[in-house]
Amino acid sequence: MDFDIYVRTLTDKSGLEIGGPSSLFQDENILPIYPHIKSLDNCNFSAQTVWEGSLRKGYNFKYDESKSCGYSSKFWRRR
Repeated sequence: MDFDIYVRTLTDKSGLEIGGPSSLFQDENILPIYPHIKSLDNCNFSAQTVWEGSLRKGYNFKYDESKSCGYSSKFWRRR
């Protein structure tokens, strides 16, 4: 796979990940974009998930060991 297009597109950009962090995007994995992005915030569908347990709002979204934590929040949907 040619990663150059992803690296060029995402280098020094900020973003929002729904769910995650995704191991797929970590260094040494299939599509390692986390090391190239500037910052990444996060939101989840609930403050409690099966795979991560209890989540809290704030700068605690650790997606890459070499980066500062992004902001994590709950995604609120209307019923």
